[in-house]
Amino acid sequence: MLKYLLNVVCFVTLFTSVANADELTADLSRDKVPLGETFELILTYNGQGANNAQPDFSVLRQNFDIYSNSTSLQTSFINGQGSVQRQWRIGLMPKQTGVLTVPAIKIGQYSSKPLNIEVLPAGSVAPTNKSTNSYSSAAENLSATMDIAIDENNPYVQQEINAVLTIDDNKGIEFTTEPQLMSNADDWIIKTLRTPTVEGNGHGGRIIKFYYALFPQKSGKQQIPAFQIDGFYTSFEEQRMPTSSFGGMMNFFNFDMSGMFGVRKPIKLVTNPQNVEVRPIAADYGNSWWLPSTAVGVASRWVDDKPQFKVGETVAREIVFAAEGVADTQMPEIKLESNPDIRQYPEKPEVEAIADNNKVTSQIKMRIVYIPQVSGKQTIPEISIPWFNVNTGRKETAVIDAVTINVAEAPLGTMTDSQQASLANKQQTKENVDIPLVEKNINNFVQWVWLVIAFVAGLLLSFAILRRKTPQIQHDNNADLSSIRQSLRQKDYRQLRDNLLGFGRQFFTHQNINNLNDLSECVNDTEFTKQMKLLNGILYANETEELNDEIIISALKKCCKSATKKEDKPLPELYK
Repeated sequence: MLKYLLNVVCFVTLFTSVANADELTADLSRDKVPLGETFELILTYNGQGANNAQPDFSVLRQNFDIYSNSTSLQTSFINGQGSVQRQWRIGLMPKQTGVLTVPAIKIGQYSSKPLNIEVLPAGSVAPTNKSTNSYSSAAENLSATMDIAIDENNPYVQQEINAVLTIDDNKGIEFTTEPQLMSNADDWIIKTLRTPTVEGNGHGGRIIKFYYALFPQKSGKQQIPAFQIDGFYTSFEEQRMPTSSFGGMMNFFNFDMSGMFGVRKPIKLVTNPQNVEVRPIAADYGNSWWLPSTAVGVASRWVDDKPQFKVGETVAREIVFAAEGVADTQMPEIKLESNPDIRQYPEKPEVEAIADNNKVTSQIKMRIVYIPQVSGKQTIPEISIPWFNVNTGRKETAVIDAVTINVAEAPLGTMTDSQQASLANKQQTKENVDIPLVEKNINNFVQWVWLVIAFVAGLLLSFAILRRKTPQIQHDNNADLSSIRQSLRQKDYRQLRDNLLGFGRQFFTHQNINNLNDLSECVNDTEFTKQMKLLNGILYANETEELNDEIIISALKKCCKSATKKEDKPLPELYK
């Protein structure tokens, strides 16, 4: 009898120790999930070590984004025996499609089992919960997709592509961001065309549309930039009722509360990859500024309704150049042909882009001041701007016609220096006939004294100006070369182009430098010209040959040295 009792005690003790052994288990809230949606990893630890358990979730980040992490702790006593359970619910979002493995999670010496989940393409319909409840049938019909459609698959480089980003939402998503660019944005200029629109989709959901203009900056096979939008929706499928006395009581009365309280579920929608074949600059376009457009218009007007042209007096004219399907950053600089008989002073142009009728139209407004130098009939040269018609595939030219004007003699106060001196000499000769000889000599002496004083003052003023400006020129030279070197090192060719043009406009102030070809003509170096042609090829023809940094810097240094040897004669402010 005693031996029998000892066996019973040993068995109970062994059973109790086994029952109280620590255990770590894992489960998933869903077997399948569309890309961009979330599921939960439920990790449960039973045992005395649950109070201080600290799992390491870093292993999950390889294939998943962690969106949430909640934990709960339960302690219970049954027949005098205490037990502790801690549970973690980890919200995960897959990074790619396919069958992914949720790796094992370790807590001390214990480890859960790895689990697999199938990640479907974005927008697919999949059950949101492995268990069956009253909401599962409705949930399986819920979906959300985001796609982008374009109107041109074979554009020219820098030609406008219209894009419509469409979200078909049956989940009732509340968006927390606007569409954002994920990748490949550096090779594109992107403009918003209009405000988004919202309409019903016929299935109780809604369709949201965003409108964009895309401008590819490189030729060849290019991928449309991927868009992403974040938000959340309310899910009623998650069984969140904890196992407690209250939950057990509800189950006892067959009253399931698991679906009464919604849970916010994060969601991320991403557009699918889409490629276009971008054509390079047309071979017969020439060396003009590349401007692909669907339509171009020019206009001009005089600031005064009926301007009067007189020698030495200013007359202002405003011109407007507009191009449809062109971004504002792609607009050219307007060149003015020179005329020695009429000085032309263009003010800084105003450039802006306007989105209208689902197109981007950019325009340049510029004010030009004219100062005639010679009386009689004079001609203000025409203004011509070349552009490429993407509809016809041909080069065209927008022209503001030349204007013939009649220039009148100016009053004495506004005559040129030579005219004023000639008239003054004639008047002085006439007056001197009746002036006594002594008085005439005194007047001549006084005039000579004032002339000498004015001449010395002019020399001193010129010397002061030259001393002040020379150090500044040297400083600017170094700054420009430094920025050009940095662009070459970083292979930022678009910035290199802008820095080179800025350098040219600084050192060749009397030349209109609008592109790299203009700069090459001013530098007048054969090897430098080859490098500029290569840079044009890299920017617009997708060439891969490397630039020679030493040739470019060496040619520009020669410009710096020659600039410091010449006198700086700034243009006086003839008008305000």
